Amino acid sequence: MVSGSGEQREYFHVDDWVHLRYQPLDAATFSARQQQLGGSGNPDCELALQLHTLSSQGAALLSSIRKQQSEIAQYLSLIDRKIELLVQAHSAGRPQLPQHPNREVLLSAATIRLKVSEALAVDSGVALQLVLFPERLCIDSCARVSACQARSDGDYMLELALEWLPEAIREALFRHTLSRQTALRRQQREREQAAPSGR
Repeated sequence: MVSGSGEQREYFHVDDWVHLRYQPLDAATFSARQQQLGGSGNPDCELALQLHTLSSQGAALLSSIRKQQSEIAQYLSLIDRKIELLVQAHSAGRPQLPQHPNREVLLSAATIRLKVSEALAVDSGVALQLVLFPERLCIDSCARVSACQARSDGDYMLELALEWLPEAIREALFRHTLSRQTALRRQQREREQAAPSGR
């Protein structure tokens, strides 16, 4: 579905499986962490981020080439896909990076919603470490608790606002959610086509 956005863009919310860790921070530590934002500091994370940035920059150019030279555009798309697979294989061989998702979330480029066992105060800050799959895009940032509602099963639905992401990371996150939504819609269409017609 589409959610209300920031000032200029609407963000898609999609169901996703990610590797996520968060840690509540006191006000002083949270403020200090905000000051040091601007990159993951992890070479593997930086490599994946640079790939996403290059893909985003080349998307419009590739679209233009496709209109005039479809075969060349197809070849360039294959090269782009090959690079993505090489980065994924490289990241998979680095044991310090999470290899598998550990949480189901509702994800957008602006917020993350997830089920938790302990409540957090609204407007409090958390340190956030997030890895997206299959790209293994790493996000090491901080977030603000924008909502925390009790559930009937005794757990809580926590919403984290991603207010301090560098633009390159937010753009990569937006592209991930858009790709994820496209894949989910395709799977839904395939299930509907495979279902008996009922006649």
